[in-house]
Parts: sequence; structure tokens; C-alpha cells
Amino acid sequence: MIKVWALLLAVLPVHVLAIIIKIAENGTDSSDCYNGKGIVSCGTLKYAFEHGVDNETIFEIGPGVFTLEVSPLFNNMNKISLIGSGQYTSNHLSTRGTQIYCPPGKGLAFENSTSITLSSLTIHNCGAMRPSTSILHEGDKKPTALPTAIYFYQCINVILSNITIQYSNGSGCTMFDVTGDILIEQSLFYSNHNYSSSSFNGGGGLVIEFTYCPPGYSHLNECGKNEIKNVNLMITRSQFNENTATLAQKTNISVFALPHHERHVAIARGGGVSIFFKGKAHNNTITIDGSNLGYLKGIFANQAIWGAGIFVEFQDSSANNIVNIKNCQFVNNHVVGIASNGTGGAGIRVGYLTYTATEPTNNIVLVSGDGLGDTTASCHFLGNNVEGKYGGGISVFSVGSEYNGDTGDRFEVDGCEFGNQVAQYGYAISIVSLPRKNTFKGAMFRNLRSVYECHKYSYLYYTRSTIYLQSVDVEFKENVDLLNNCNFIPKNLILPGLYAVNSGVHFMQNSRTTFSGYLAIQGGAIALYGNSYIELWPNTSIVFENNTALQQGGAVYAKFAPGPAPYSKLCFIRYCDLTKPPNLWENVNITFKHNKAQNGTAIYATNFDNCYWGKAYGMPITSETRKGVFQASPWDAVLHYPTCQNSTSHESCSNEVVSGPSFIQTRTNVNIPNPVQLIPGRRKLLPYYNVTNDKGYSVEAVFSIAVEYSCNISTICNQEIFAVSQSNLYTSQFAVTIRGDPEIFLDENVKRNLKPKIVFQSINNPYLIVYINFTLLCCLPGFVLHPSDSRLKECKCIGNSTSSSLSSKIQCNIDNDNDADTMTATLSEGLYLKYFEEFTSCKHRNFYLGQCPDGFCVNKPINLPTTYNQTELDALICDNNRAGILCGKCKDGYSVAINLVSGVPQCVDCKNSQISHLGWLVWIVSEWIPLAVILLIILAFDIDLVGGHLNAFLVFAQIYSFSVVNSSSNNTLMDFNRAFKVFYGFWNLEFIGSVLPSYCLVGSSNLQTMDTILLQYCVGVIPVLVVLMVIGVSKCNQRVCLCSCYRRLLLRIHYYITCRNKFRIFKEYTHALASFLILAFARLFTYATYSLRKERLTGYDSSGHILKYVDVVYYQGDLEYGHGRHIWYLLLSILVLILFVVIPTILLLCYPLMANIEGCLRKVPINLVRRFSDSCFLQRLQPFWLTYYGDLFQSCYKPKLIYRMFAAFLLFFRMALLIAYVVAENRIQANFIQGIMCLVFVFIFVLVQPYNKHYGWLNRTDPAIYASLAGALFFATYGEQFQQSQYMLILPFLFAVIPIIFFVGILAWKMINLSRNGNEQRQTCLLRCLSKIKRLKSVGTKRDVELETSSESDLVLSRNITSYQAVSKNSKIMT
Repeated sequence: MIKVWALLLAVLPVHVLAIIIKIAENGTDSSDCYNGKGIVSCGTLKYAFEHGVDNETIFEIGPGVFTLEVSPLFNNMNKISLIGSGQYTSNHLSTRGTQIYCPPGKGLAFENSTSITLSSLTIHNCGAMRPSTSILHEGDKKPTALPTAIYFYQCINVILSNITIQYSNGSGCTMFDVTGDILIEQSLFYSNHNYSSSSFNGGGGLVIEFTYCPPGYSHLNECGKNEIKNVNLMITRSQFNENTATLAQKTNISVFALPHHERHVAIARGGGVSIFFKGKAHNNTITIDGSNLGYLKGIFANQAIWGAGIFVEFQDSSANNIVNIKNCQFVNNHVVGIASNGTGGAGIRVGYLTYTATEPTNNIVLVSGDGLGDTTASCHFLGNNVEGKYGGGISVFSVGSEYNGDTGDRFEVDGCEFGNQVAQYGYAISIVSLPRKNTFKGAMFRNLRSVYECHKYSYLYYTRSTIYLQSVDVEFKENVDLLNNCNFIPKNLILPGLYAVNSGVHFMQNSRTTFSGYLAIQGGAIALYGNSYIELWPNTSIVFENNTALQQGGAVYAKFAPGPAPYSKLCFIRYCDLTKPPNLWENVNITFKHNKAQNGTAIYATNFDNCYWGKAYGMPITSETRKGVFQASPWDAVLHYPTCQNSTSHESCSNEVVSGPSFIQTRTNVNIPNPVQLIPGRRKLLPYYNVTNDKGYSVEAVFSIAVEYSCNISTICNQEIFAVSQSNLYTSQFAVTIRGDPEIFLDENVKRNLKPKIVFQSINNPYLIVYINFTLLCCLPGFVLHPSDSRLKECKCIGNSTSSSLSSKIQCNIDNDNDADTMTATLSEGLYLKYFEEFTSCKHRNFYLGQCPDGFCVNKPINLPTTYNQTELDALICDNNRAGILCGKCKDGYSVAINLVSGVPQCVDCKNSQISHLGWLVWIVSEWIPLAVILLIILAFDIDLVGGHLNAFLVFAQIYSFSVVNSSSNNTLMDFNRAFKVFYGFWNLEFIGSVLPSYCLVGSSNLQTMDTILLQYCVGVIPVLVVLMVIGVSKCNQRVCLCSCYRRLLLRIHYYITCRNKFRIFKEYTHALASFLILAFARLFTYATYSLRKERLTGYDSSGHILKYVDVVYYQGDLEYGHGRHIWYLLLSILVLILFVVIPTILLLCYPLMANIEGCLRKVPINLVRRFSDSCFLQRLQPFWLTYYGDLFQSCYKPKLIYRMFAAFLLFFRMALLIAYVVAENRIQANFIQGIMCLVFVFIFVLVQPYNKHYGWLNRTDPAIYASLAGALFFATYGEQFQQSQYMLILPFLFAVIPIIFFVGILAWKMINLSRNGNEQRQTCLLRCLSKIKRLKSVGTKRDVELETSSESDLVLSRNITSYQAVSKNSKIMT
């Protein structure tokens, strides 16, 4: 209060007494409170401001909280003071003794007034709409009103002391054209922004503007008349925290590309402080001293789109103005926005904007501190963040002069320190100038230090550089340290040092500069682009230490602008006296230590053309001169490489200084094709050239790729014909990917006129150009031209087409990232592909696709050949000497073997197979003779294989011989394999031939799969026919059918029957018929299914769309299903299935039903139905042979219907297992499905227990055999996948031993029982059976009743009655 009164006494005349009006919380609103004596206090601000406003008035307010119910406007007033009461105890908000609270839309305003003082007040929640100078939309005629808490316009001598302006709904304080002496001290601007809605603009802490047009102007003739000069504005020891200069969502982020005059917008600029110099603002000084903008609270302090901390901009004709920002702290300020808008300056944003004839001149912004201490500098930038592009700490933007030379505008940084910031361009400082005729020449850094610390801030992932310069001349004076103290490289951290574009970097006299620890892709410490250069002055020292470039230029990288030489025609490292060579530069030292890069650990430049000092003196440039640039004399007096020169590891110095590509030549012994053949979309390496640099060393160069062609044919020139793939616009290996339509090249006239060329042009040296002629070929197999509606096509994988169903069938391998240029299509395992016979164009490469039988095609995915040659493709797909559709036939000169090896029809070279020359003989000896022996044995002894004991064993043997034995191909187990093949193959009527090598019937045989199947039918069908013939002859003998043709045959049968009687064999031949039906069942069913199975070939066009379907025979694909020769194969297979599979199965299924039907009819109490049941019709429906045939299979089961049908279920079970074997895509899948079926059947069997009491022990043994089959199938499925373990391979054979043990046991048991049976027992049993049969015939019951009342031995003996009667009749006939 003492200081405030002192200020008041200084501005008030001595002879005038000020009017004092007091406002207190307990005051009374009456005339006594505004009489000027200050004895009685008013109770409200509204009453005091409405009645007591006059010149030279002091309002003493508080202490307490007061509501500003009105928005008073102090206009044309003199010496107005608002003084609060109470102590200021903290620098934070809401702690002053007097608080003025505003309802929405209220605030203070001062216009055209002099000597205004506000002191010791807290202004809370104010914000009244006031006139502004901002045009928010292009075409608006008037500026938009904006909210602010305290508003000043054209006031003189303003003091804000110990003021807190907080939570304003808009900006905290706005000053338009305020002149004289302005003081803002020890004040706090906190959280001032627009709280109303995101659709409103405004906000910020303090807005200062020297205007071109008056606020709220109506006509342009009001603009440009006001000249503001000699203003002295001081902001000291104040704080600006959490203020936000907002921008409405619907407002264009950059209304005017180049603001000037009335085209002005001030919103979203300056979150803490916003300063505009417009119009005729001359010789004004603004000082911001010892203030804090932001703080370390883990949140963003001040926010704006431009200049979150402080925003300064010079426009129009403003001149000779100074903004001095010293000893200020900028912490955690945040620039919001998007990168494409060029926003920036989280700490400070400075702009120099020139427009046409008006331009700001000689305006200076000085950012300074009292010095760089050992810990924290008085001028400090830390944690400021830019979401846009430029300047995490400071962003300077300039539009250069169009008419004059140097405008005299300057920007200087002196004695400041920069910690971690975030920005894309210049995380510490960014200076960008948009030059017209001249660059911005007024930038200077003195005693600057930038230090990045890893452990403090981890959100910096990528920045273009610490300092970013564009079209600027910058001077480095005294001591400048640019350091990266991070001792490790965080993930994705790219932190270069200085990045200069068309800029001059001047290291002034007596300067000492250090670049240390930086990392960049190119140019770790300094990257020079365009016409940028480094200029050195006497007594200059630069140290580059521990900098890293991932590619080129560990310390310095220079890439020049296109042209025959750098624009300046001078070396990019030069001296202030351009006439002196490096050895005469005065005390200049540049040291490179421990820098790293792939090329040029110290220096990398696109070329050294102007750095050969011999050339400058007219001396010839030799290879030694080139190799010695920047390293040998005269450069060795200036540039030093102690790391390389003092290395004890004999490290070579050749990589310290490297240039880009300078020369290109054809490799020796290389013939360049003319034209080069390319496939659209496929990367092609063209390794025909070698690139060298200025030092004569081979270098890797990056080339841009383009396509040139001449087009004078109107039908094809209406759109782009060729283009370089977007993913291959640049290359360092002369690799190219072209998009286009190869159909164009089918027309020779078009091909001659186009003359397409590939153009390789070095991006580092535009004069390195290579032209290569090219032509386009059709896509490789498995690829399709895409998109179909464009000329710019490329070959895409047909399996990846969105309209294709081939994704799981054809996969592609496209690897354009290495030298292999891989572009292949892979056909999935087990598939067959056939091309259509005619290809009319690149767009009609159609093909068929189908599934190969197991063993016909190679057991792995194949890469499709690069040509559309079916023979070449078949050679890759087909296995085992096969060819044709689905690899279903043998190659020329080969024939399908008569014997099956590994369950697959094998193709044999008959002429070169020794065994094939005796094929017929081998077949008879190995197959037919064993078959005849077995036939005679079964007929002679009438062996019963279907009575129950061998049911499970036969299922195991027949399935195992097809599925399991054929799955093992390991050589170490071949002996096991052969033994089990012979033993288990016997029960499928496969004998020694299964273990012989594959052979042909004759040496010149040309059999195919269907032909071999016909021969295999004979082995299964002929034994059954022979048995049927014997049975037929026997029946004719019993019925005295003495035809003359049978006499001789019956005479021989007499001796056969006598032999059977001698051995007490009284059985019928039906056992033989049933046995051979079962032995041939699996064989005939499997081969018939081979003939019946079809495969649908799907025809696709070149785009992967389905065109049509073609059905072929699965195991002989060259036969169209149901057409031609296949009709006869089909009919024969159907006939075999009906006679030998379907009819026996149906009879077994229906036989138990007959007794149930007859029994049900007999129980019906209707005479007609009962007579029908006793009629001969039912007897014919169930003849004696059916009863006998059914009992052969079903007598071992329980008498109920469901159990008696189990014999048919066993046949169905066989069929299901064999169907899985034939239909599955491969053996592994077949074995797995069969194993699951076996486990399900075991579960059903154990649950049902179908055998009767006499065979009850089979209810326990048969499930074990079926489970053994499941185990053998499962381990055969996965055994070959674990061939390193012999145990896995031998397990299927171990499971096969269990049924053999069972079979040996049954055989031994049968032999023992046979030896015990004598004649007495047989006669006794015979008499019992005769009496029982007579009784049954008198009653008329059926076989099922007999089974319920008799033992198994009685049933067997009853069967033999018929045999005994037949023997007696035969004896009489022969007599």
C-alpha cells in the first residue's frame, strides 16, 4: 500500500486533493458514501460506480468479496484508482484481501482515460464483450467483439500492481493503443480463457495491441490514422499460468495467409501474453522482466495455437520497436494445433510479416538472461510442447522483404538455456523465413546452451533438430553449447543438432561452439540443405563429438540444391575472407571426435566440386587432389580427426570424409538387354551400372525413378499408360517396379510408337541420369492384372483377390526388399492345376483347379513355374511317374502296376522292369495259385469264418491292410511292413504280390487305373462265383436234376462227398460262400468306390472368378465322369456293388425283420390275416436258404431284433471305414477319421454287448481288437511326423500283434475241440436234432424260437441234418 500511494502522489498534482470513496462489506449505499470525504463506506460497487465516478477519484475497496453487478465504463476520466485492502500473502490465486466477483457478462472498461491505477485486487470470473480488431471470417466487414475481464482503449499511463486476474471468461486484460508509461508488476494472470462454449473465441492472459484500425470500426476510412510511439511498457515479476487463447471450432485456423492492415486476427495467439505492433507503431519499448510463464505442475501451463507463452508480431509499417524479454522462465507451455498449419512457439513466438509496400523495419526482439549459471539460467525454457511444427522453445517466423535489402529486423538470444522441449522442427529454436528477395539476416545466438536430459522427459520421440533454420543467416557468438546428455538412445528418439535449409551459419570471431551426443538419420550435428553453408571467422573453435548419423554424415551433412554446382559456387565450409585457402585461415580449429555414420563419420556432402583449392588457383584436379579434400593439405590445417589419426586399432580414415555419387558407368562384362522385360508390379533389379563419388570410391546412390514415353496414338493416349509404383519411387540398387498394361505391347505398331524408357536420376546429383528401354510381359502364373478398370495395372496374387475363393489354395510370395526379386505363386499341397488350352491375351489365362488323390501329387506345396507350360507344371505337381489331369494317368512309356504297393496304383516303366517281362506268370503264381489253394481248403473243409469268433479279427485285418500297413514308408521297418502285409493282406485276398516290386502284366503294357481295377474285380468275384457254382451243382444233385451235362461232374462230386464223409464233414457249402463274401467284401467295395468317386474341377478366369465346373474320375482324371469309356467302368462298378455289397448287407438287415413281421401277423385276431400269415407267400418271402444264410451270420448274437441286426451293422461299419479311406484327401486325414469311428464303435459295442451267452466272452475281446485298430490308426497318422523316434513308428505294428495273438488262440481252441468230438457224440446230437426239427415243423415256429430254447451245440447239429440227408441221397443216386 505504501508503494501504491507513492505512485499515486507521483501522478497527482500537489495542489489538488483526490476524492476518496470507500466500499466495504458492511457499508451503506447512501449519498454520504460518495461525498469525497471517505468517512462513510458504500455497500456495493454498483452504487459507488454509478454515483461517485469523477476525475481524480480513489476507490478504496475492501477487504472482502464484492460483486460487480454492472460493467462500468470509465470514459474520458483522469486519475482513476481502484485500490484493494488486505495483505497479499502468496503468489497464487484467490489470496488477496479484496476480491471482485463478476456475474456472467460483466467486467471493467477504461477508454480515453489517463493515469489509471489498479492495485491489490483479485478480479474473478469477469468477462464482458468488448470491441476488438479481429476479423474471424473472410469477407466480414466488421471485427468481432470478444470477451475480456479488464479493457483499456487509448488510455495513458496505466498501472496494474499486485493484481490477480483469474478465471476470466475470455482474456484477462486487453490493452488497445495504450500509451505513455505502463507498469504491470507483481501480478498474476491465471486460468483466463473462454468458459462459455467451444463455439466462442477469445482467452489469454494479457493482450497488448498497437492497432491499425480502431476496435469495432465501421468503415475502413477510420483505419491507418493513428500513430503510436514512445510507449514504455514494463511487465515485471509477474506470473502467467494456465491461460488459454482459444479458437472456436468453426473458425478457420488461418483466416488470412498474410495478415496486414485491416485483415487482422488476434485470437488464439499468446496464451500468456500477446503483443501486436501494427499500423504506425514506432519507437515503442516493451520489457518483460523476471516473470514466469508456466510452472512445473505436470500440466500444460499456458496454451495457444501460436505462442503459448508469449506472442510477438510486427506488421504493416511498425518500426524501431523493441521487445526485451529477460530473466524469464518458460515451463510446460503448450501449442495446440496440427502440423500442417505451421503453428509453433510453445515458449515464444515472434513474427515479422511484410506485405507489399509496407514492411516492418528495425524491430528487435531480445531474449536474454543475466548469464548461464552452474545450475539454472535466469532465462530458461523447459518442457514446452508443440503439437504443430516449429519451435518447442522459440519460434521465429519472417516474411522477407520484397523491395529492400535487409529490413533491419533482428532477433537475438543471449544467455539462455534450453532443456527438453517437443517440436518437429527445432525443439529448442526454429527460425523460418519465407524470402522474397532477401533472407532474414538478423538472427544471433550468444552464450546459448541447449541440453537434452533423458531421465527428465521421455515424450520427445522425433524432432528434426535442436535448432532449425530456413532461409536465415544466424550468427553464433561467444559460447554456444548444443548437448545431448542422454547416455542411451531411447526407442525412436531422433535428436539432430542444427538443421539448416538455404541458410548461412556464421561462427563469429572468438566463438566457441560444441555439438555433442546428437543423433540423426543424416547429419548428426549439422545438416546443410540447399544453399546452406558454414562460415568461419578468426579465432573460431568448433568441436563435434559423439554425434551419430544412421546413414550419412556423423557430424556434418551437406546436400546441395539442383544445378551444375552449389548456388554460391563456393565451398559449403568457407572463411570470411573468401580469397584465403584453409591453411591461411586465422586460428580456426574444427575437431571431429568419436562421430559415427555409415558413410562419412565426420563429413558427408553430395559433392566436393567447389572445395578443391587447386581448382581455385587454376591447377588441374587430380585423383590425389580429390582423395585429399577436407583431409590433406591445405585442409589439414583446419580440420582435425584425432580419433582416426591416433587410433591404435589401425582404423582407416577413408570413411571420415565421403561424398555422394558423382559418376556413373556401365559395369564390365555386362550386356544390357534392349528392351528390358518387366512384369507389372514386380520389382526388377537392373544391376548394370556402378556409381562412384568424387574421391573415386564406389558408393551407394539413391535414384528417383520415372517413366518417359512418346504417345501419338489417340486411342491409347487418353490416360496415363505407365507409372512407377508408389512404393518404389526411389532406389539405391537400380531396382524398379512399373505399373502398366502389357496388352498394349501385343500391338507391334503401338509398341514401336511408345518407346517407353525408365529414367533413373540421382537425388544427390541430378546430372546423373540413366535411360533404359523396357517392355511389359504378362503376369506370372498365380497372378492377375489389377485393377481391371485401369491402365496402370500390376500383378496381384490371385489368391488375395477380394472376389476370389482361392486364398487357401494359392498363396504368393512377393519379396521386394532384397536382391532376390521374389514373385512366385505357391500351389497348396495336394492340389492340381491345369491351364486352359488357348490363351488369347494376358487377361485370359484361365485354369482348372482340383484335388489330387493321395499319392498322385507331390506331398508338399509347389511353386508354379514362370511359364504357362502344362508339361512343365505336371512335372512339378505329379509324383510317382504320373501326368495328366489330377496326375491320374501314367507318363508315356509307363503303365499302372497290376499289384498295389502302399495302397496307391503305381506307375512302372514296363520296358525297363525285369519282373514285368514275366508279369502274367508272376501274377498267376503270386495271386491266383494262392487263391485257388484257399478256395479248395474252404470248400473241402467248409470253413466257417463268419460264425462269430473272427468277426472283429476280420474287420481289423481288412482295414489294417488298407490303411495302416500302407502308411509306413520308413526303411528301418520294411521287414515288419512286409510281414504284416502278407498276413493281413490274406484276409483281403491279397497275397504275395503285395510285397513284390510293382510290375506290369506284360513288358509293353499300357494299363491305366480303371483297367487295373477291372482285373482286381476278378480276384474278388471269381471265388464267389466258383462257390455259387458248386452250391448250384450240389442242389441239382439233391433234387435229382440228372441232366446229361452234369453226369460226369456228379460222378466226380461223389468221390468228393465220400471224402467229406470219411472226415465226418456234414456241413453245407454255404459256409464257403459266406466266407468268400466277407473276404472279398472290402476289396470289391474299395475298388468299386475308386471307380465311382468323382472330382469336380473348378474353372477360374485369370481374375479368380469361377467360370465353370467339369467332373472327372477322381483316380483317373483324364476320364470325364459319366462320359465315354467311364460309362462302362461305372456300370460294372455299380453291378459289383449291388451283387456283392448291397444285396448281402440288405439280406442281413432284413432277415431278423421277417420273423417279427410273421409273429405280429399271427397275433392279429382276424382269420383272414392269420390265413395270410400261414400261406405260402410268407414261406416264399423267407425261404430256407435265407434262413440258413442269416443264421450263419447272426446265430452268435442275442435273439432280439436289434442284436440280430448287428451282423449288418458290421458290414456298414466296414463300409464307413473304407469310405473314409477312399474319400479322405490324404492318409493322415483318413486314418484320423477311421480312428474316431473305431472309438465310437467301441463305445457302442461295449454299451450294446450283442453276443449271446455262448459267445459272451467275445463281448470283452472284440472291443479290445477294435480299440487296437483305433490305436494303430492314430499312431500311423502321426508316426511319420516323428520319424526321429523309432518308437513312434513301431507302435502301429505293436497294436497289430494283439489280433494275431487272438487269432492263434482261436485256432488252437478250434483244433482242441475238433479232436474231442467222436462218433457217439455226433450220433447222439443227430438224434436230438431230428426229434427237435420234427417238433418244430409240426408247431410251425421259426428259427428264432429255436434259438431261445436250445443250446449252441444243438443249433450246430440241427444244421447238419440237411447235410446228412444229402449224403444219403447222393449215395443212393450213385448206386
